[in-house]
Amino acid sequence: QGSRSRGESPSLAHPPRMDSPVSEHRLPACAFVAYLVFVPCTLCCSFGMAVFVLMSATGLVTMLLVIKHQVDVGRETSLRSSKPVALVRDLLLVTRMLSATLLPMLLATYGGASYLFATQVSPKAIGCSVAELPQFAKDGYGYFECHDGFVAVGLQVGVGNEAHERRLADEAALLEAEAHSDGSLDTWTVAGANADGLVFVAPIFESREAFAGGDPPIAWAVNGGSRIGLTECDDGHFRGVCGFFAGFLRSAWTRVPTATQFGEEWGFNITRASRLQMDRGVSEIRRKYKLPPSPRGDDTFVVAGSEADRFGFAYPASYATLVVLIVGLLDRCGALFQESKDVADEGSDPRGLMVLVDEAETRDASVLRQASGFWDNSLNSLALLK
Repeated sequence: QGSRSRGESPSLAHPPRMDSPVSEHRLPACAFVAYLVFVPCTLCCSFGMAVFVLMSATGLVTMLLVIKHQVDVGRETSLRSSKPVALVRDLLLVTRMLSATLLPMLLATYGGASYLFATQVSPKAIGCSVAELPQFAKDGYGYFECHDGFVAVGLQVGVGNEAHERRLADEAALLEAEAHSDGSLDTWTVAGANADGLVFVAPIFESREAFAGGDPPIAWAVNGGSRIGLTECDDGHFRGVCGFFAGFLRSAWTRVPTATQFGEEWGFNITRASRLQMDRGVSEIRRKYKLPPSPRGDDTFVVAGSEADRFGFAYPASYATLVVLIVGLLDRCGALFQESKDVADEGSDPRGLMVLVDEAETRDASVLRQASGFWDNSLNSLALLK
C-alpha cells in the first residue's frame, strides 16, 4: 500500500473536521440561550437600568449569532442558488430578526408594554372600598378596583409648573370658574391655553351622598396633560372607582431615564407631575369649595381609570409584544432542533454504503494496481489469449 505524499491536501473524501463545524453548530444553541434571556428582560425593561442594558445586549447578541450562522449556511448553498434568490433570502432573514428583536424592544419601551406589565404584576386591591385607599397606598399597592366611590370631575382644577404659568399669564388668567345654570357642579377650565403641561386634580368621595352631605374627600384623582373624565368602572360585577396609585407609578416608572416627550400617548407624563403641583391643586379646590380636610391628615393621589382607558396604545402593544416574543422563541427552538438534526445526519451514513476516499490515496492505489499487474502478467498474456 502506498502512502500519501506530504503537502497534498485531502479532498472532501474524508469525514469533515470536527473543530470548526462544532463551533458553527453551537451558534443556534447560543442564539437560543441569548433569546431566552432576552424575552423576560424585554418584558421587564422598565424595572431598572440593568435590565434595560441586559435586554439591549442579549437582543444584539441574538441578531449577530443568527446572522453569522446564516452566513455560514449561505456559503454552502451559494453554488445551488442564484444571486436574486440569495438576496431575497438574506432580506427575509434580516426582516425576521428585526421583527423578533427590535420590534418587541420598541413596543416594550416606546409602546409602553413593559410599563403596563409593571402595573400588572403589582399588588392589586379588588372589591375594596375607597375608604381603604389611603392604607393601600401606604402598603405599596399598584392597582385598585373599588365597588363604591364618586369622582367629582366638575371640581377639578388644572395646575401648571412655574414656566407654564408664566406663559399662560401673558395670554389670560390660568383658570376660571364656570357655574352651570342647572345647579350642577362648578367646572374649572383652562382659559385659552393648551392642557399640555398641566396637572389636573379632582376630589374623590366615598359616595355621591357623602359629597352632597359635605363629607371630606377620601382621596384625589390626578391626571397629566388632559382633563379627568368619568371614571366609573363597570365590568358587569360592580360599578365604582378603579385606577392606579400615583405614588406607585412614579416610583415604578422612573427607574430608567427617558426623553421629554416619552409616553405621552399612554399616560407616562403623570410621572412628570410634581407633588407640589398636586398639593397646590388640592389647596385651590379646598379654598374654592370650602372642603374639609382629610380625616387621615395626608392626601392620597390616584390615577383614576381602567387599564384599557388609561394606557391607550400600550394596552394592545402589550399583547403584540407577547405574541412577537413567543413567535421569536418558537423560531429559535425550530432552528435549534433543525441544527441538531443536521449534526446527527452528518455523523451517520444514511445509506450505509458510502466510502469516502482521499484523492491522494486513490492515486496511490491506482499505481500499485498497475505495478502488480506488470508483476503477475508482464506480457499481458491473458489479454492476448482473449
